[in-house]
Amino acid sequence: MNFTRKAISFNIENNHQRDLFEWVIAQSGKNFSGYVKSVLYAHMVAGKGGVSSTACNQETSVFRVSEKVSDDTEAMNDIF
Repeated sequence: MNFTRKAISFNIENNHQRDLFEWVIAQSGKNFSGYVKSVLYAHMVAGKGGVSSTACNQETSVFRVSEKVSDDTEAMNDIF
């Protein structure tokens, strides 16, 4: 297998980033990488306006996206 790594940094002095960090750690359990990839995959599918039931791999959960609920880009500008 060929893996590529990308680091994710959280500024825990920033309220939004600290909340996001605490939430993702609580949600991901022992598989932070797999959970983050599942969330990114769901966001990608939602952006295409489609529904997917395909898992990225056995480590990740399947997210079914029926509609885009809200655009949180503005609230997350400090992260992007």
